[in-house]
Amino acid sequence: MLIEKVSKKEQRLFDLQDKHYPGNGHPKTTGYVIDGKWSVIITYTPFEGYHVSIGDHRYGIVRPNRLLVDAIAKLGLFPYRKNYMLYSAGSEVVHFDITE
Repeated sequence: MLIEKVSKKEQRLFDLQDKHYPGNGHPKTTGYVIDGKWSVIITYTPFEGYHVSIGDHRYGIVRPNRLLVDAIAKLGLFPYRKNYMLYSAGSEVVHFDITE
């Protein structure tokens, strides 16, 4: 799988969101594009852990399945777990949290 970082413009938006985070700690958000198709947004917040969002990078109309989430997790971008509790919040983007 080909891993690319998001554009500088997108990363600046993430940095701005992190700067104004209302909770405890200072989060760090990083974005990746996998195979030119899947967006992976990873936010790490001290004391809370990771929040990961995976969605279709181009059109946002295809929801990633468990096999794809597992394959992306094995790339080492965030801590690997055998099972993730996925939720979609009514959209075509899946989300999950990893507590330390």
